[in-house]
Amino acid sequence: MNKLYILFLIISAHTFSQALVVAENGSVVIADGATLEVANLALTPSADYTISGANDVSVSATAVTSNGNSSISQVHSTTIVLENYLGVVTLNYDDADLNNITESDLVLELQANDGSWTSYTPTIDSDNNSISYDFTSAVSFKSITASSSSATLTITDDDLFDSIRVFPNPTMDFINIFSTDKFNVEIFNAAGQKLISTNKNKIDIRFISNGNYFLKLKDSNNSIKTFTIIKK
Repeated sequence: MNKLYILFLIISAHTFSQALVVAENGSVVIADGATLEVANLALTPSADYTISGANDVSVSATAVTSNGNSSISQVHSTTIVLENYLGVVTLNYDDADLNNITESDLVLELQANDGSWTSYTPTIDSDNNSISYDFTSAVSFKSITASSSSATLTITDDDLFDSIRVFPNPTMDFINIFSTDKFNVEIFNAAGQKLISTNKNKIDIRFISNGNYFLKLKDSNNSIKTFTIIKK
């Protein structure tokens, strides 16, 4: 595949070995099927995608941790969230980046604008030291890294949520939440759009389309637990 790093520059944008900097009022357009590579991160959208300024895409060698679990030693971040992305995300790495994580256990991690992480099971290319995932539903994210499938960044504060049951899952109509505690409940689609916000324990989801969604529970201490739910 031919790779084009930046297809169109509007106003002002500069690339460096470790970052992409899009100036205020500038933008970078990645054409459908082309690839933008920035410091081991590759974006290959399935439709023309625009990164508008002011926005920076940078990489850090410092692993992130969540609830005691750690990522690889490569974390890509943007100053402004990238919204409604469709297409392939590829993360290239060196063996030294793995942070004692077994390569075959790697999962791709995306961080939403609210700081929560969601893991995705990628295609692993061990010959070329890369993982990739094709997002066929739009996602929004501000950071990308990888972690172990047995110790992802997605689960937060498990000890506070051991007594919670979310059922049935999959479901065609209602989601029930069984817990002795009170929570604020929010349901998001894969693009990060909030569809439901409630404090009820029985939630009607008959009006949303079939697919995968994220149910987030927040307690009075602002501790968050995220569940993946499936609407059939």
